[in-house]
Amino acid sequence: MSFENVVRPAVVPNIRPGRAQPSSPSAGSPTQGMATIHGASGRYLELPYSVSFSSSTPKYKEKKRRVDTVRVYQPDNHDNYLDIDVINKLWMDTSTISADPSDVKKQTTTYQFTPVTDDLPDNVETLRQNVIKQKKQA
Repeated sequence: MSFENVVRPAVVPNIRPGRAQPSSPSAGSPTQGMATIHGASGRYLELPYSVSFSSSTPKYKEKKRRVDTVRVYQPDNHDNYLDIDVINKLWMDTSTISADPSDVKKQTTTYQFTPVTDDLPDNVETLRQNVIKQKKQA
């Protein structure tokens, strides 16, 4: 064994891994950096299980509402204002309908809201309170 073999060992190409390349997607390719799923040719990629969900939204109808009418002024200009109806109670028709038309359960649900007249700011004035407004039938 010579001195040169000890000091400078011979390195066979491709036995050491190359330098790692950065994995940031380039702006040039739209598919760069996106994951893809590949299966073997002629075979399906199968999931061990699947889950599905469904939901429905009830079609409740508003029957009537009770409102307070307030006037909101601009803080520095009382000539410019808006009159607004603020709901404080709401009646909804929450009847349930089944496949059998004779099996309709009539039900009304009432929702209470905090009255706006409890703590009015300086630029708000109450015009009318507890006015009932019926919903127009279609």
